[in-house]
Amino acid sequence: MQIALPELKAPATLILDREKGFSDEKYLRICKANPDLRLERTAQGEIVIVPPAGADSDYRCADTIAQLRNWARKDGRGKAFGSSGQFWLPSGAARSPDAAWVSNEQLATLTKKQRGEFLRLTPEFVVELMSPSDRLAAAQR
Repeated sequence: MQIALPELKAPATLILDREKGFSDEKYLRICKANPDLRLERTAQGEIVIVPPAGADSDYRCADTIAQLRNWARKDGRGKAFGSSGQFWLPSGAARSPDAAWVSNEQLATLTKKQRGEFLRLTPEFVVELMSPSDRLAAAQR
């Protein structure tokens, strides 16, 4: 299912089937069919379409990822991830924090195939940078 949307300046929530929600497989198919969209899924099964970041936000995000990556390499106990990686959370949500760190211990529990997909784990550390359109309560959820 491909989705055509007007230009977005703030996240938009797409509710296609409130009763049934989306299985992980259906959500992955939607993500793969719409590679130009940045999608996330809430614990309630809603699909959130996140618009691209502005230049200031993207610069801060890139800087944060670089700092976390450099620390992770020096520390050696885990890996840093950027904003395009997605994590399946125990709540059923599928989220892409701006930056995340996952221990080698957690990564070792996944097969090579699982590491090539959205990771089914909760990062030990996440960074979410607030954009002007973000709201604190929504980010905390």
